[in-house]
Amino acid sequence: KLNTAADVWAWETAEVAGEKPDDRGYQTLCSVPGSQLVMFGGVNLSKGSDLNDLNTLSNADGQWDWKKVNAKDYVFMQPPMPPQKKAGEEDEAPLPPPVAAPPPPKAEEG
Repeated sequence: KLNTAADVWAWETAEVAGEKPDDRGYQTLCSVPGSQLVMFGGVNLSKGSDLNDLNTLSNADGQWDWKKVNAKDYVFMQPPMPPQKKAGEEDEAPLPPPVAAPPPPKAEEG
């Protein structure tokens, strides 16, 4: 973590709780709302095997914590779905007809 309290800022090793994931490379890591990172897959570099796991690293109340997650149980956000029409239903208001483009300007004779 970056310590900004001192006169000279310095990097310090953060204490991290939870079960540390296997060492890996080529993983995918992204941030999600709520001070959380989500890490998926990668390659176990010491064994050379593909990883197909999901882990989160979250920072709640200043404490970092690793968690192994069952991917089918992980939900961080479900966007609202627009209303769906049933088969055969008409739109409430039809779209207006397309507007024709104006003709190009005439060239001046000179």
